[in-house]
Amino acid sequence: MKTALVLTVASSLLFPWVCSASDTHDADQGLESNLRTELNDKHVHVHVHHGIVTIDGKVRTDADRERIDSLVRSTPGVVALKDDLKVTLPSPGAYGVTPAGTAVAPTIPVYAAPLPDLVPAVPVVNSPVPVVIPNYPKLKVQAWSLDDEPLANRIARQFRADAVPTAGIEDVTVVVRGGNVSLKGAVDSHEDRDDIISSIQRSPGVSAIYDQLHIK
Repeated sequence: MKTALVLTVASSLLFPWVCSASDTHDADQGLESNLRTELNDKHVHVHVHHGIVTIDGKVRTDADRERIDSLVRSTPGVVALKDDLKVTLPSPGAYGVTPAGTAVAPTIPVYAAPLPDLVPAVPVVNSPVPVVIPNYPKLKVQAWSLDDEPLANRIARQFRADAVPTAGIEDVTVVVRGGNVSLKGAVDSHEDRDDIISSIQRSPGVSAIYDQLHIK
């Protein structure tokens, strides 16, 4: 009789704890599902444990990261946020090397427009031949003039140094003129586009990028 009474008391104490743990798990699952729907980004991963939200993956810019952080923090049910996101495009800065030995990228604007006056009134005579990049058959770097050849070669070398993936590139042309870079062609994803732009931004001498890449 005494043993049965002890088991009854223990069960009555354990039942609310089990219910509470189950309710917490359900709440975490609901919050996680809600955040994934709100973010709607396959490159950003969400995990929730006891209301603490961990996000990781890749975003294009610091502004995208701040927007996501703000959305998560303002979502009801979020207790705390752990942000492990990685920014793919360089943050503003200057060329150089940090104490940790990592390269610091320059501030280079990216415009979603064609390079101004790309086609001159008088055709360029004897335009330099495109730079050949080994293992990049669908990526062409074209200098606008002989003066643009050194930068075109630096960009080509940077593509190889960064090991820019080739699978998502479809006949991309990079035209270099007076420090400005024009991009045309097609890529499979925003991530492929970001890889190309990020590599160009790390090439010394680039003033601006005019991005007209098409995402398939």
